[in-house]
Amino acid sequence: MSVHLDWPNLVTGLILGFAAGFVVAYLAHLGQFSKDVWEDIRPAARALVGDVAIFVLVLAGLSLVYLGLRTLRVIGYDQTRLETFDLIHYYAYLVVLVMLLLDLIVKIGARVLKTTKEIYAPDED
Repeated sequence: MSVHLDWPNLVTGLILGFAAGFVVAYLAHLGQFSKDVWEDIRPAARALVGDVAIFVLVLAGLSLVYLGLRTLRVIGYDQTRLETFDLIHYYAYLVVLVMLLLDLIVKIGARVLKTTKEIYAPDED
């Protein structure tokens, strides 16, 4: 019984195996890097999740109002009243935007001050 080695396929398999091992090692290192980065940004991300939920709810509500206004326009509602409703709707968007931006600025500022305090004046036991 004779065994014939197919050298081109053997070398190709060896190269592909080495490359796959290299990729897996790189991804494992990248996974640790991702974990380290996530641990650094986790407090800030956690603080913003509530704001994102509020933003999505308010945006959904304003979108429903927008669709309602379009429906009123299609069925022939009084144009002057629709313009008034559109103006109220516009200012509602503006108020929501300003509220969320101010909240974001305050939260980021508080996080920066807290982090700066922890770096420059750590708690003494």
